[in-house]
Amino acid sequence: MKDKSKKVKRKKEDIVPSGTASTEKTRRDEEIFITKSDSNVIPVLTTQITPAGIPIGGGIVLNDKKYKVINVIARFTGKAEVYLIERENQKYVFKYYHPVFKPNDTILQQLKGLTHENIISLIDYGYYHNRFFEILEYAEGGALMDTNPDGTYRYIPIKDMKRIKQIVKEIVNALEFCHSRGIIHRNINPENIFFANPDGIYIKIGSFNILQPPDARVLEDLPLSAIFGIYDPPEWYQNVRDKRVISKEVDYYALGISLIHIFSGEVPFKDLAEFAIMKIKCDGKVDIPDDAPEDLRTLIKGLITVEPSKRWGYNEVQKWLVGETVLLDYEIREQSSEPSPSDRIERKDIIAQNSVKEILKELDSLVGMENIKTGVGNLINRIRIQKERAEQLGETYKLGIHIVMTGNPGTGKTTVARK
Repeated sequence: MKDKSKKVKRKKEDIVPSGTASTEKTRRDEEIFITKSDSNVIPVLTTQITPAGIPIGGGIVLNDKKYKVINVIARFTGKAEVYLIERENQKYVFKYYHPVFKPNDTILQQLKGLTHENIISLIDYGYYHNRFFEILEYAEGGALMDTNPDGTYRYIPIKDMKRIKQIVKEIVNALEFCHSRGIIHRNINPENIFFANPDGIYIKIGSFNILQPPDARVLEDLPLSAIFGIYDPPEWYQNVRDKRVISKEVDYYALGISLIHIFSGEVPFKDLAEFAIMKIKCDGKVDIPDDAPEDLRTLIKGLITVEPSKRWGYNEVQKWLVGETVLLDYEIREQSSEPSPSDRIERKDIIAQNSVKEILKELDSLVGMENIKTGVGNLINRIRIQKERAEQLGETYKLGIHIVMTGNPGTGKTTVARK
């Protein structure tokens, strides 16, 4: 597809070399090409400097290579700002991470040079003004979650089973390629599933979770997904000594939840609190659209099976794609008890009167309940990350957390809640 571009002559614009202070500038004459044809970017007519110091419509030097910054793809995301850039008539994605996020070097080294027809290639990475960035292959078709100017989805919902099967086939091929090399994506969802071309038929997965926790001293080996997401598997709500098992099964669970989103066109678990989502996942009570064909329901159930060892993977999905019968071990888990009236704590009873350090000290003095102590620690880490992220983005931090405690009477639920 050819770009319908308009030439705008401008002189003496700023080009900020990678790694220099924002006050150091190099000037030169150049032509700026304003792209009109990319529907998933925000067009600009004049050079603008973003709060992060990125010259939209100007030039930027990354790892000693000069790029033209064409447009903004996404300015406000949870982890990074995303721009469309160009070098030697080739377009790329410039992903500029917020200062709090640092990369996992081991994962980066695994991804650099990884080539597969269904995977977005990592072209380069480094630091610009002390912030980590990636340069990635540009998928012209955009993401499955892209929207039209009127706010409606561009691609979803997708009801055609033939098309869904093709999407599933290409995604699992990419996952198998990664998993066979010891790489877990950890970030599968419709925002990270792309179409290589505008025709919307050639899938690529991207946006691997290449980040380490913002503060390793606080979170140790706890991954960033301690801020539990819609697509995270139920086993991530459980941990041993603040560590989670990162296995290929997490990617297949995320694919199952993504298929619900892709088919229905609705965000799963909409308007539910985080801990309500956790309970639904752990109980195996995830809603599958009533109008989903039976074979799609079977696939989704296989992918979102609670027990990781019984969850469908590459081999099971391949059999499903060709119409073979595959063992399904999907079950709904029932809770053994409901909260008693004494377990319902009034809001005024849980207003913190002491510092976090004092509260943790009191909690630690209780005998046993190691899983509760670990869970509270994880919750505190989550709040710290969200607060720091909000501060980095210049936003107001708003806390909205709901906790449900269940169990037999006399097990300490009320005591812990009041702490």
